[in-house]
Amino acid sequence: MPTEHRLAITIKGGVSLGAYEAGALKQTLLLIANNNSIPGSIKWYVDVITGASAGSMTAAMTGLALIAGSSLNPPDPFYQAWVQGVSVSAMLPRAQGDQGYNLFDATALDRIAASNIRLPLTVTQPHPALKPSNPLVKLLFTLSRLQTDPTKVDTWAGDLQYKEFADSARFDLGLVTNRGAIPNPTNPTVAAYAVLTDGDTSAPSGVDNVVSDLSSAWNALVSAAITSGSFPIAFAPRCLRRWINGGWIDVNYVDGGLYDNDPLGEAINLAHDVDWSDDALKDSDRRFLVVHTEPSDTSGRTLSANTSALLEVEVLDAIKTILSGFVLESQTSGLRGIQPINDQVDQRLEVLRSIATALSGIQPATRYTGAIEVLRVARNLTPKQISDFRGWLIPDLQFADDLLFQQVSGLNAAEIESFLDLALLYDLSSNLVDKVKIKPILVAPPSGSSLSGDPLYGFAGFFDVALRARDFQQGMWDAYQAWKQVSLAVDDRGRSIGDFDMTGTIPPPDPQSAKAIDLDSLTQYKDELEDFRQRVKIVLDSLSTELDSGTGLLSDAKALVLKKLLEAGGDSAIDEGLKNSD
Repeated sequence: MPTEHRLAITIKGGVSLGAYEAGALKQTLLLIANNNSIPGSIKWYVDVITGASAGSMTAAMTGLALIAGSSLNPPDPFYQAWVQGVSVSAMLPRAQGDQGYNLFDATALDRIAASNIRLPLTVTQPHPALKPSNPLVKLLFTLSRLQTDPTKVDTWAGDLQYKEFADSARFDLGLVTNRGAIPNPTNPTVAAYAVLTDGDTSAPSGVDNVVSDLSSAWNALVSAAITSGSFPIAFAPRCLRRWINGGWIDVNYVDGGLYDNDPLGEAINLAHDVDWSDDALKDSDRRFLVVHTEPSDTSGRTLSANTSALLEVEVLDAIKTILSGFVLESQTSGLRGIQPINDQVDQRLEVLRSIATALSGIQPATRYTGAIEVLRVARNLTPKQISDFRGWLIPDLQFADDLLFQQVSGLNAAEIESFLDLALLYDLSSNLVDKVKIKPILVAPPSGSSLSGDPLYGFAGFFDVALRARDFQQGMWDAYQAWKQVSLAVDDRGRSIGDFDMTGTIPPPDPQSAKAIDLDSLTQYKDELEDFRQRVKIVLDSLSTELDSGTGLLSDAKALVLKKLLEAGGDSAIDEGLKNSD
């Protein structure tokens, strides 16, 4: 029975639906703190957090909450930032008549971050979900480059060149104990991996080009989180500095969710690196939490099958189908990585079963230590790690496949050693060492439901605090239900797993249905919507004016027609996006 679980968290993008994610993370940290306070419980420690777009802002808050603990200021940044802080009026340019190409003032994000993401100088009591013996959490925010250099691939016909726009920024948040102080406060540490804010020239060190200067690394972390959430058109692009080929290079970025809006794959890779770096950690004790803003899609096919070679579809219907599919792909791209890994693990069990069957009764059993040594060096593993993997391999089978565990346990000592050699050879060559099936904990709205901020492509929540408060409460409720399922989990034999203890917890209030909120009764909603409409018109007018003056090819009449078309298109998009889901 394990004594602890390590939790890697993925928070997807969602624009104003960040309020839902913030509620989910607040509830999760409360429940873990309760579990870890119960004597004899399996302790849960958060050590990896990845985020995209709005999820990066929440990921930064979560990492800070773990490190700061009782020193967190404000005490509830999740609610203050995502419910009270973000609104149309707070993010519109201060001078309403300003021309510009973006709907909101990008510096508004800096103001919100400055008020809610504050690193304390000392910490007296970190959060219970931070492991005391190793107070470190790894963060990763997805980014989308606006410009990039070509990558070359050698072919028989010469170089094939392509450009990669998806990017990310990594950081470590930790604590260093001042053991001579009373009551033993600790100092936060921040490490930024080859990334700085615009204009900073701090020197990196090591093979990973890590900047460890507290101020520089922290500023880079906050700036990267904001950059990841800089939704195109809504906010202006931002510049970060990246260490490339021995020097700092300025790179412009926008919203990280454009190319990776659900970075579960990044969380899996980071978590596996963490587990391999500590000889005492096993992947079988690793857990994943995915915070998703979309309910499960249980609908059938969008289009029915057609026996003819060509399918006649209305142009608008085809566009809607293709665009909705494109959006859904960006929302769930990270989830696609789960099944291939689980399929590989299933195949591994079949291979191990064949090995155990082939070895049974063979005399003498053959050893393969030389081949293992070659792969150990190639994988840059220590002899101690190989020894640990050998020790964990058979006990882990009991949780993965009890029948295979019984079969292997029935082999004699020499056959078991040979089995371990062959199993390790397979695992090392296929990069499956110590990997187990991934069954994430999912926090998401129930099927058939919706969030208040869903309309207008996730922007609607910015129009009224009541909508954000409702989604925040929904996030807390859904997180409680998800962890309740973990606490009630049983194994294949119906035995209680006992992974998570919710003794003494009280469920949050049942949230109001999103459909039950009468938008016409919300005064702030009407005012903010009208301000938003006016801002859309200003941006579209600026765009049409630029087309006119920039090309010199449009007559005044054509420019006027274009403006009217853009304004009508803006109003139409808003009206379509805000239609009541009923």
